[in-house]
Amino acid sequence: MPKRGSIWGHFKQSDGAKKVKCKYCGAAISISGGSLGNLRRHMKSKHPFTALENDDEEDIAMVDLMSEPDKGGQQLRAEKSPFKQPKMTAYAKKPPNKKKLDEIDGQLLKMIAKGHHALRNVEEPDFRKLIEIVSQCPGYKLPTRQKLSKKLIPETCEELRINMKESIQAVEAVCPTTDAWTSRNNAHYVAVTAHYVNSDNAMSSSLLCCKDFNDRHTSENLRNFLKDVVCEWGIANKISAVVSDNAPNIVGAITQGGWRSVGCFARCLNLLVQKATPEISDIKDKVKSIVEFFRRNAPALRKLEQMEEQLNFPNLKLKQDVVTRWNSTYEMLERFIKLKDAITAVVAIMRPKLIVDQSSWEVIEGVLPLLKPFYEITIEISAEKCVTLSKVIVCRNLINNFLSKFSSENRKVMDLPKCLKQGMQIRFDRLEYNELYAECTFLDPRFKQQGFQNENAFEYTKNELSRKILNEDILAQRIVIEDDGAIEED
Repeated sequence: MPKRGSIWGHFKQSDGAKKVKCKYCGAAISISGGSLGNLRRHMKSKHPFTALENDDEEDIAMVDLMSEPDKGGQQLRAEKSPFKQPKMTAYAKKPPNKKKLDEIDGQLLKMIAKGHHALRNVEEPDFRKLIEIVSQCPGYKLPTRQKLSKKLIPETCEELRINMKESIQAVEAVCPTTDAWTSRNNAHYVAVTAHYVNSDNAMSSSLLCCKDFNDRHTSENLRNFLKDVVCEWGIANKISAVVSDNAPNIVGAITQGGWRSVGCFARCLNLLVQKATPEISDIKDKVKSIVEFFRRNAPALRKLEQMEEQLNFPNLKLKQDVVTRWNSTYEMLERFIKLKDAITAVVAIMRPKLIVDQSSWEVIEGVLPLLKPFYEITIEISAEKCVTLSKVIVCRNLINNFLSKFSSENRKVMDLPKCLKQGMQIRFDRLEYNELYAECTFLDPRFKQQGFQNENAFEYTKNELSRKILNEDILAQRIVIEDDGAIEED
């Protein structure tokens, strides 16, 4: 029989045989009747994810169809119609049977277990999208590791870089943020991120670079590094201000580069809290030692989990205080208080030397309300999808008002507001006279005059803005007049 059509590509053929073998499962399929129906049914039931082409030659018999004699004794031959009715499978994919589903689920479990992947991967939108696309392309083959690292990733990075550069160069102003850190391998890195309002009037952020920086972290070296980055991206004349920490070297680099420097308000609050909490350092150290005890002692940790279950507590883990992590002191003490009864019971049994006395518990409970505003404002000011500079003066005023009204019967707790007040005064005393902060607060329709506590600072900011607007109007009129003059001369 003639062997035409793409369906034959899935079976092993032999001349003269009445059966063919499936290349995938080895099943023998009969073709003695002269029709491809058996082959098609086998592929759809046993291998539903294998693509089959809609070939006209496969929709008619591969040999002369069985025909019946007509009244005149003549034979009728099947005619191929130029038009075909689309099948339902063209619009809806047949779901796999239970055996195939179990096979797929089993392979997924093997991948997660052997590759040490997180269970949340199955909930990642991009992973689910990948599976959906691959299910429609059964012939797809995964790229090799070499192809990923040397071809696909570099090509995608270059495409993203070009798109980002076009997007950034189309805006009028950019506010970069920069930070430097040291990795666990003792490698030094510096990152620069650009924040701007895109063409859709939405806040956008783009990571411009994250490079290893092996030179000395002097102001001059950092300035040259920042200049190379902004020139590479074509934003040297669009920078409104650069946000960084308050380290003298980076502030000096920004100043030498001719840009306005803005200190990270959230980072300043974190440093302020870290410098004030030594007043309760003995209690904080004891809490840290208990947290460390549970983190290093597996039996104690299991006992704590069992105690939480007995007391109908939610399954929570203790948090450790880390100097470089914002709000970590507050989070450690808050979690410690939530698990107070469970911690007390387990420590009394397994490590009596670490028992926290009642006076220390009272200090912890009294400190939490004091640190909570710093925690909430840090989260509020760290938002990425909205402008936050106009909130800084308002948040400072709220903290100052809170500290002036705070009171506690515990003497040790009352020592903290004094230190926090001093820190606020040192770091943010004349913030209302800072041009950038003051103008942002004044122009924010939510605050305007209400954002200022100092009446003189408000009046000064209003007059300065009025002067700038007037100068802009005069400049615009002068440009129009000069343009008209040039036209007349022509």
